[in-house]
Amino acid sequence: MEITWGVPTTTVTRSVKEEKFTTPVVSIAAITAPKVSRKFTFNKAAKEALGLTDYCNVMIGFSEGKVVIKNLGNLTEGEEAPFGSFTVSKSLTFSDKKTFNHIVKLNNLDEKVENHIHLVPVEGQPFMVQSSIESEGQVQVDVEEVFKNESEINKGIEVAAVEEKEVAQTPAPEPVKQKVIKAPRPTPEVKAEPDAKRVMFAIDNNDEDEEEAIDSEEKSEEEDEDVW
Repeated sequence: MEITWGVPTTTVTRSVKEEKFTTPVVSIAAITAPKVSRKFTFNKAAKEALGLTDYCNVMIGFSEGKVVIKNLGNLTEGEEAPFGSFTVSKSLTFSDKKTFNHIVKLNNLDEKVENHIHLVPVEGQPFMVQSSIESEGQVQVDVEEVFKNESEINKGIEVAAVEEKEVAQTPAPEPVKQKVIKAPRPTPEVKAEPDAKRVMFAIDNNDEDEEEAIDSEEKSEEEDEDVW
């Protein structure tokens, strides 16, 4: 009979977390419940690029809508942490609700999914700056391209506004006065005046006729008297 004394031990194999990115990235946790902490997590590449150590302090800033991160190192005993700085845990995380909400609003992010801030170094500077933001399951957003497009759009709007202003200030052409041609007035009809000679002649003829009639009547009377 084989006897094993004590509780048998089992070997538990822990899975190694697989890195999603090989370049420096700080990820923002998704908010899946009301009381979930607003957690930021640096990946291995960001740890090496920024020189992060256990419980070091990082400073979070903003420039032209981009996130800027600087490693302040470990504070000495009694040293007060500067405003805008946070202590990074041994698991390379820190939490801050105000910073979380500001970044989400600034970049119009969906807080219900995990968002990843890609970082690039700045030559001659001890900090790294956001180059783009990638939301889980969505297309990566290039911040440089967004600002470039916004600049082009704003420039186009300004040009259109200037052109519209110039058109508004251009005086309207004066209306062309059309010459009104009046119709000729009708010539009044002139009635012919009666000929004076003809009138007089007609009057004279009437007088003569009357005289001849009187003479003939007198002659007839005389003849009647002779008869009798």
